[in-house]
Amino acid sequence: MAFGWIPPPGTKYGPCSGKCDHLDCKRLRSDAGAICHYCDGPIAYDLSFFEMNGKLVHVYCYKTETEKETDSE
Repeated sequence: MAFGWIPPPGTKYGPCSGKCDHLDCKRLRSDAGAICHYCDGPIAYDLSFFEMNGKLVHVYCYKTETEKETDSE
């Protein structure tokens, strides 16, 4: 499982800080605005996430949920 993170706008590897038509910037902004499968919050910038069954998930949320499942067994 590979983890990712999106650098904030205007940083070296992040999307442009202003409006632009770069495809990479559009994809990064779109992914940052995607909703986490577990917490219903945005994936956002500078947070670790991964794709699970076609949905983006925060690493923290996934770990929290799997720990709950392990504790209830």
